[in-house]
Amino acid sequence: MVMKKTIAIIGATEPTGKAATMQLASHPGVRFLLLSPDTTALASLTQTLHASFPGAEIEAMTCTRDASWEADIILLTVPEAEEEMVAQLIKEVVTGKIVIHINETGSPSETLQKALPHSIIETLKPGELAGLSFTQIGLLPSSLIDLFSYYSIHFFEF
Repeated sequence: MVMKKTIAIIGATEPTGKAATMQLASHPGVRFLLLSPDTTALASLTQTLHASFPGAEIEAMTCTRDASWEADIILLTVPEAEEEMVAQLIKEVVTGKIVIHINETGSPSETLQKALPHSIIETLKPGELAGLSFTQIGLLPSSLIDLFSYYSIHFFEF
């Protein structure tokens, strides 16, 4: 039996975060924890997702640290100006976890690399989200399957 995995999407109401959330929410066997400082937009997004994907496990959360602690993977879609603040909030609970950072350039963030030295940080451009779809393994996005396979073999028990 494959254990259900949890993905925290920090910045879920940002354009990139919303696109990722809408795209990923339909996949069974995954629990989603959505975070945004815009609680009104977050409530609306959560309601839309529940209506569109009735069986999906989607939860709006208010504490970034708690959501990151619960998550197996963190999808970070906040503006660059907020990266350091978010990194400081989550650094104690993401050791050994995969943090997927999505930014316009696709360039790794030095801020995140320095603040989260014990996390596995991968960076994507927003356009690279189009290829994300889960495989039968239960969680692995096809565009990142080699990445997740590598880390699951070497660091995690997926």
